[in-house]
Amino acid sequence: MSHARTRFFALIGLFIWLFSAGEGLARRGGGRLRDAGHRVSFKLALLEAKGGAPVVVLGSSRGNDCVQASAIDPHGVSLTTPSSSLPTLEHVATKAALAPGLKLALVELSRRQAADDLPDVAAPAPQVDAEEDPAGAWLTQHSALLQARGAFAPENWARLAGLVVPEAFDGSEYFRSRWFVETFARVPEPAPGELDLFVRDTAGPAPQAGPEWERISSGYARVADAFRARGVKVVLYATPTLGALREEECDAASRVFRASVAAHVGAPLLDFTCSAAPREWLADTEGHCGSLGRARFSQKLSQELRALP
Repeated sequence: MSHARTRFFALIGLFIWLFSAGEGLARRGGGRLRDAGHRVSFKLALLEAKGGAPVVVLGSSRGNDCVQASAIDPHGVSLTTPSSSLPTLEHVATKAALAPGLKLALVELSRRQAADDLPDVAAPAPQVDAEEDPAGAWLTQHSALLQARGAFAPENWARLAGLVVPEAFDGSEYFRSRWFVETFARVPEPAPGELDLFVRDTAGPAPQAGPEWERISSGYARVADAFRARGVKVVLYATPTLGALREEECDAASRVFRASVAAHVGAPLLDFTCSAAPREWLADTEGHCGSLGRARFSQKLSQELRALP
């Protein structure tokens, strides 16, 4: 046998060995590995892997970047999901409400979270046209490794670590290089009165009507009811904003709208949308915190939560 042919069959054997090893690991990992490939499935799988939590935080990427669940409670878990929506929020609430030991659910109330355009709540099954690629369709159907291939995308590597050692994670995820780098820097304790920069909005509710208010208020009521049916306290929160987004969400009508949704739900609202937070505390003008703003806002939320009846 020629040297080239020997190398060819050696490469084929190596490929078969690697695929078999990966297939074995994927079958052993089961559904958890597939969960790592989807933003919603991962958070719920992490909560299950942790065996429950006393506090969960729900919301969009704003909540992910601005609320540190472990700062609210050492065993708290963040179930916030980028590109969230009201259907996503309802799905997460229904699942999270069953978690053992749960006492408090913090739920984001914002224009982004109240959207209805991203309802996908589970990792889609890989689809291959059996007529065009029968071998690929058969492998996709029977191979655990191919079914879980989304977990191996670089952006999901941290999720894999979270499911292997869940006790080391609180559910927060890294999406910005600045936030990631800042996370490894020591955050100083707040100066006296510094947390007072987060001013809670006390706008009172006003009568509301219309399809949009009905959709949002009814959706949030279903979220709250899912938790309260299990004896879990529900508190709504809203993160600080900057620039055009602040102008858009801090007009009188928006403030009253949020207050009226909270009143309909029957839950306290810790609304900091209009706070004059320093620019360096936020990573952008979309309501995403840097690590300093995340630490400060989480400390402020903890204070406000302790003051609630």
